[in-house]
Amino acid sequence: MADPNLKVCPNFESAAFHEIHEALMANLNIDLKQAVECLITAWDTGHQCRIAEWEAQCQAQAEAELEAHRLAAKAAENEPQDAEWKEPQMSDFTTSCTPPSILVNKPSQYATNKLTSCEYVEPWYFSPEGCSDAA
Repeated sequence: MADPNLKVCPNFESAAFHEIHEALMANLNIDLKQAVECLITAWDTGHQCRIAEWEAQCQAQAEAELEAHRLAAKAAENEPQDAEWKEPQMSDFTTSCTPPSILVNKPSQYATNKLTSCEYVEPWYFSPEGCSDAA
């Protein structure tokens, strides 16, 4: 909806409103000046209603934006508490199980970095020989 404060009252004395003048003058038994005043009064009343609706809509939008900012600030305020570093919890383990006797070698950091950056890596880096060489 456009701002009704920018609207200007039309010229009701112009020829474009001739039929409306005649209808008002015939139905209400008034002269041309009174018909024009009646049209201006009706337009002004409607205009004031549209201005009131516009202001209510603007106020509702402002309140909604204020509420959104308030909720965003509250969420941002609570976020650091959630994002604080928490001490890692050790997972449960059974004391009767022994740890594995062999260690699995992983590829070198060089090879994994090349993969991460989507560059070519020779297959040797992922072979048992290449993984044991990196360890």
